[in-house]
Amino acid sequence: MAPDPFELDPFAFEAETARQRLRRRVRAAGGIALIAIGLPLIPFPIPIGGIVTTSGAVVLVRNSRRARSALGSLLARHPQTGRKIRGLFARMRRRR
Repeated sequence: MAPDPFELDPFAFEAETARQRLRRRVRAAGGIALIAIGLPLIPFPIPIGGIVTTSGAVVLVRNSRRARSALGSLLARHPQTGRKIRGLFARMRRRR
């Protein structure tokens, strides 16, 4: 069976240097900032708030062990949401 691209195995955070750790933390802080900027913009008629918030969540999940495990448990509790996300990414890969 092919490996699941959404399998949320932990990153090798233990083997990173101090510089890599700092860069990851700065990127995670940037993700939090994008979420904080995007949330108040969601009610506006143009969909920029949703785009900015989603972008921030993606940056945060890619750079934070805690956010990554929270996303894994969210997808485990709501399997239909996980299937929809997998289908979206599969369609995006086919378009390339």
